[in-house]
Amino acid sequence: MKNRHSEKTNSAFGEIFLFEIKYRLKRPDTYLYFITFFLIAFLSFSTGSVPAQYNSHVNAPLVITKYFAFFSFFMMVITAAIMGAPLYRDIEYNTHEYYLSYPITRNDYFWGRFLGSFFFVVVIGSSLIWGSLIGTWLGPKIGWLSADRLGPYHFSTYIQPFFVFLIPNLLLTSSIFFGLVAYTRNVNVIYTGVVILYLGYITSLFILHNLSNKNDIFYMD
Repeated sequence: MKNRHSEKTNSAFGEIFLFEIKYRLKRPDTYLYFITFFLIAFLSFSTGSVPAQYNSHVNAPLVITKYFAFFSFFMMVITAAIMGAPLYRDIEYNTHEYYLSYPITRNDYFWGRFLGSFFFVVVIGSSLIWGSLIGTWLGPKIGWLSADRLGPYHFSTYIQPFFVFLIPNLLLTSSIFFGLVAYTRNVNVIYTGVVILYLGYITSLFILHNLSNKNDIFYMD
């Protein structure tokens, strides 16, 4: 009996997960988000318009890390739009009660919705990798970027900040927005959450930038 129940719940989770994948593949905004961030990264790196000093390489690990970390906050709008949609769609059409009336556990329902949506958040986030990689490769060839501003190519230079900084930030914001809709059953609360997170980020940057002595934070007696 336990094995049958486990098989049913696994099957339910897989069906919900695949439903979200198929739904997102049919949505034009999924491709629009990917192309938009791909072009932003491509143009930034192909022209050298990145947070790098004049004597730093455009594709230096620190430069790419800063760029990915910075844009992970701007992608909050994307995570809000994607992560809030599945639960709100079920709440709006009263389909969540319909799903839970079947032999589907709440964990299968929520994790299927969450992971199916978050998968595309990660895919869209990967556009920064391909945009920056192709931009640094094509920029010198089309004359937009001097070859002197480029260092050695290492694919790990692009992959490491993606997994260490971008994905954790996207996971954090995705969890917040998904949880807000699940708890309040109101998609509009997501926009309030986006504003609060942006204000918090800007405020923290302002405070750190205007500290009289940044070392006091780490060397207080």
